[in-house]
Amino acid sequence: MSDEALEQSPQSIPQWQLSIVGDTPKDLWTEVATWLDPPDIVSLQKACRALNRSLYQKSVWITALRQMCRDHSLFFPSYPVDRMTLDRLQRAAMGPYRFKTLVDRNATFAGHAEDAPDLNPAYDVRSSTEAAPMAKAGCSYLVPGGRFLFTFNCKELVLWDLGIVGSNQKVKAPLIRLAQVQFKAGAFLGMTNGVLAVSAVAEDKLRVAVAGGKGTVTVKAYDLGPFNSHTPSFRPLGKLSIDVSHINQAHTQQVLIEGHRVIIQPGGSGSPEFVIWEILLSKYAVIRVEDPHVTPMGWELNKIYIHEALIEFRSTNLRIWDIPPDFVETFGRDLNPEIVISLAYRQQLLLAHSVTIHYPPLNDEGHPPFRRAMAAVTNPHQAALPLVFDVLWEYGEEVQGFMRYHLDFTRNPLREISAALTPTLKRTFPAGYAIVGNPNLTGLFAPADFSVSLVKATMKAMGSGVDRMLRSVRDYVYTTKGPEAELNVCSRPQCRKRERALSTFKFCSACHLAMYCGSVCQKAHWKSHKPVCKKQEGYSSGVTAPPVRLVKLVSTSLVMLPSRIIVGMCPASGRMVMAVQNLGGEDERHIGVLVVCDYLS
Repeated sequence: MSDEALEQSPQSIPQWQLSIVGDTPKDLWTEVATWLDPPDIVSLQKACRALNRSLYQKSVWITALRQMCRDHSLFFPSYPVDRMTLDRLQRAAMGPYRFKTLVDRNATFAGHAEDAPDLNPAYDVRSSTEAAPMAKAGCSYLVPGGRFLFTFNCKELVLWDLGIVGSNQKVKAPLIRLAQVQFKAGAFLGMTNGVLAVSAVAEDKLRVAVAGGKGTVTVKAYDLGPFNSHTPSFRPLGKLSIDVSHINQAHTQQVLIEGHRVIIQPGGSGSPEFVIWEILLSKYAVIRVEDPHVTPMGWELNKIYIHEALIEFRSTNLRIWDIPPDFVETFGRDLNPEIVISLAYRQQLLLAHSVTIHYPPLNDEGHPPFRRAMAAVTNPHQAALPLVFDVLWEYGEEVQGFMRYHLDFTRNPLREISAALTPTLKRTFPAGYAIVGNPNLTGLFAPADFSVSLVKATMKAMGSGVDRMLRSVRDYVYTTKGPEAELNVCSRPQCRKRERALSTFKFCSACHLAMYCGSVCQKAHWKSHKPVCKKQEGYSSGVTAPPVRLVKLVSTSLVMLPSRIIVGMCPASGRMVMAVQNLGGEDERHIGVLVVCDYLS
């Protein structure tokens, strides 16, 4: 049927020729949008003009954006839909898919991390000196969606509005303090940096837990909202104080919050106990860990609470504890917020069910001997199974890589845990660099097995001179697509030619990490490639560990400074927030600079 016929009134068309598109109520198309992914809606719009008219409306794309936020656990108020144009709504709903395409098309194989292609922001980078002094690992959080940022420094808890993502705001546009809590002196004894955790408890409400203190660790919880029609405000929910004076070098590294439950290990790695606090019940329980001598991962993100289970990632294995929903209500103690609770042995409880799983190898060859390892969880805020994470490892003087795992678990009626940990792939990073994982609490693992996994690469042979050291530190995103899954790009930085057909470019026959469009580029690149090529030979070929595609994050000249911290990167919106501080010397002018980069327009 022609588009002209579709435009005729129903009275002039025989009943058997009535258009399904034209006669379908608009609210039904809105309902259809809740069952489709945004790319599917775009495909339908391209099918014919009538479908385009029916689907290209604000109600449809607001629904699609809301459903995308639910699917990827994004905070919906990050997008002020009432003020967004139809085109902006469509681009926002397509955000995860657009960023996936951006990374996949730009990332390529590189024998040297520095040779990876650049990923440049879509707009001029914004910078501010307001929030950066507090924006540090563990005490700041970029809310999924990219618009809101929490910072906590034991003096105040602040919610910042960084602006609508992709709106091309002025470079010097100020950050907005949407809400804040000022703490009295001594509220967190002897601490200038604490830890915080954030969880969404409704479409327009967030729940926050903050913790800090020496000798006595204080934990406070707040609700924040509503966002939709009012200026959000903090509402206190309660306080918990824990005595850790008997623990040598006690340091709280992480606090977790999910729903009404807060979990904290107040003594850090110096103590095996952790505390579960049920906020609304005003009760707590002190839990004793049976194997305290096992060392967890050496960074802040070593525990995750998901599906009523606490998961701790360790260097060679992970452990899962089952925490029944009524555990604290049944066995816990009443909380008096004015009394400091004790971790004394007589108060400690044991969880009935737990399981320890060693990281299995991908193939029969087994793991190479680990020199060090750390886990990078790609979707900690999504609370969805299977949980996907990468274990970064180093198994030689020059070679590093990672193994990707899928973790799933179930319980029987007795709540005994049955877990499956499946290795899915193994990849190798370029040699000659120290690859360190960047915790990214705002990462996600979607769509279609795509994750934004951040790493920091530092040249191992730095030589002498501060300038060379500063130039050698970069941030990268890696993607696991093989050479047959995406059109490849020549590894020589001066070329960057793209394939016209899949798998027509060839890898370096020695290291199997760099890829060239032809012999001319291979010979021209050999002088810089030679020093690491032979060191990588034998490690990165065949089943041992194929290479990984890299793309280099470019934001500003400050991106290379070693003192910068990735506060978070939201792949759904393409926004990265970075703090640069504590440089000292001649670079003191850069102390406390917060950098906001939008990679999607």
